[in-house]
Amino acid sequence: MADSIHPPPPLGFRPGPSAPPRRTGPVLVAGCVFALVVVLLSAAVLRLDHGSRGTARPVAPQPAAAAPESDCTAVSSISVLDARFSADSLEVTLGFTTPCAHGALLSSNHASVTVASSSVTVAAGIFDLSAAPVTVPAAPGSARRTFRFPIDMYWLAPDTVPVARLHVDADQLSGATPPSGSVSSSGETAVLTAVAPAAGDAEAAAIAGLRAIADADHAVVSRDLADRWVPQLSSKRIGLVAEGVTWSDARILHEYLQLRSRYPDARLLWSGAWSTFSSPDFWITVVGTAFPTGAGALGWCAGNGFDRDHCYAKLVSTTHPVPGSTEYR
Repeated sequence: MADSIHPPPPLGFRPGPSAPPRRTGPVLVAGCVFALVVVLLSAAVLRLDHGSRGTARPVAPQPAAAAPESDCTAVSSISVLDARFSADSLEVTLGFTTPCAHGALLSSNHASVTVASSSVTVAAGIFDLSAAPVTVPAAPGSARRTFRFPIDMYWLAPDTVPVARLHVDADQLSGATPPSGSVSSSGETAVLTAVAPAAGDAEAAAIAGLRAIADADHAVVSRDLADRWVPQLSSKRIGLVAEGVTWSDARILHEYLQLRSRYPDARLLWSGAWSTFSSPDFWITVVGTAFPTGAGALGWCAGNGFDRDHCYAKLVSTTHPVPGSTEYR
């Protein structure tokens, strides 16, 4: 077989020394490792980002911020602590408690307050608390405030019903936060206006008040004044025209309460319950100071500045006849 024929080298070609072999192994490995690390880190970042977007991480609950007193106005109880006459008004002291964790602030300028006993309205009015708000501390603390009801805003003498039997209906006690430094938890409140009694109108409240007072006073008169002489200050009935006015239940009650505020032992009688009055439908006001004779009662009238038409001696009895039961100066 003939030998293989190789083409001749190109013209000008001269063989030289062989090039050394290329060392690529370690460099290639290092590059691969670096690329792998980058890929793994990228995957981790993507997974973390995906997880944070798809699943909400639990957050520890944060305590609620403490509400300021002016944000809570709830009152859990209002009680009557005291009721008494003062000049021409009835002063009722109320106690307040609140369920608010940080206390309550009562600052309305139109707070409605009604004091009642059973179906009888004792007093009612609208009061302005904005100038001197009631600050009620958190339990077990309490606050007290005295409300003054003028003569046309109350219909019952304070000692007619025990304080323990009185209850309070109040509305719109809350209001705008007062200016800094005006908060007070004691003192009196300014009266804005009278409001209608809880049941019926003012005349209905007046007749209910007259009956309740006379019923309460009957036991006292029977025990301490019966068959003795007392100063009589007034006798009025519905429709009577006297002293320039026509007398109504409200006017009669008004006069009685004024006398009662001046003379705390004054008592109210319904003439039909006693034998010494000629007419059975008069409301009688007497002073609860008894005397053995009519002269003693007349002396009381003179000593207290009454004329003969507005104070005379009366014998109160359920057995004595009308004749001889009245003496004048």
